[in-house]
Amino acid sequence: MKIGIDASRANTVQRTGVENYAFFVIQELKKIISVEHQVFLYSREKLEEKIAQLPDHWSSNVLKTPGKKLWTQLRLSWEMLRRPTDVLFVPAHVMPLIHPKKTIAVIHDVAALRFPKSYSLFERWYNWFATKLAVKRAWKIVVPSQFTKDEILELFPVVRAEKIIVVAEGYDHMQFNLGIDSTVSAQVLVRLGISKPYIFFVGRLEDKKNIVTLVRAYNHFRKRNYAQLVLGGKPGYGYEKIKHVIEQSPYKKDIIELGFVAQEDLPHLYAGAKAFSFATKYEGFGIPVLEAQACGAPAIIRRGSACAEI
Repeated sequence: MKIGIDASRANTVQRTGVENYAFFVIQELKKIISVEHQVFLYSREKLEEKIAQLPDHWSSNVLKTPGKKLWTQLRLSWEMLRRPTDVLFVPAHVMPLIHPKKTIAVIHDVAALRFPKSYSLFERWYNWFATKLAVKRAWKIVVPSQFTKDEILELFPVVRAEKIIVVAEGYDHMQFNLGIDSTVSAQVLVRLGISKPYIFFVGRLEDKKNIVTLVRAYNHFRKRNYAQLVLGGKPGYGYEKIKHVIEQSPYKKDIIELGFVAQEDLPHLYAGAKAFSFATKYEGFGIPVLEAQACGAPAIIRRGSACAEI
């Protein structure tokens, strides 16, 4: 077979959730796809770092466009029209309008449809467009949890249940485990300006992640207990409100914003935490919950999304 894979989201140096998912899935597929098949990786730019290391039966296909917008619908669609593959796998993005009959799309969640106020107008439309396209035209849809499958079936009752396959996500067993060097962990905490005990969160700092409620809960907690609150992740939609609540906190000096957290630092931050708080409003899965527990940190989650299922 000729197998095509959209690697546009995986080909990123500072990867977060969905980008990490795409990267690691592609890395695992390199190990298990037989040499009798040809695999084509499609990306906007030249492949970087580990994802660029390809088996002999794999090839990189850089599809150049004048701009970054509509790369999937214009450039990838054109490639599928000119040189179609037998199967196309889209692990972290919307599928192209022109695609092989056997196209597999991964839908990570439908948060933009459930919490529209947490997204920009374009993001809401794009999420709706991507989901509806996959529901109508994908050969198979992969979702990370039964929760997400149920959500799609409720919002799009026309889709056949057997078309949606639940494939639970995982975590990097080599990186996130209980065998973490305590000396290195101590050095990481010093470098980042963190002292124990602390409560840890990692994810995009946005309204959907419920950070405002987390900070308010922390304020109540601090009246009787001491701990720092460590927030890892880049600002997202609604960050201005989060920043305002942090600035109003009487304990703001102990609320530490790390920005993007390097992958090599994450296990040490989990392992040193008194607790990992991931009480987000909505998750299609929630890999950080697994990572935290693998490193020995208890996870505080919120009912009503896939985290409870995990």
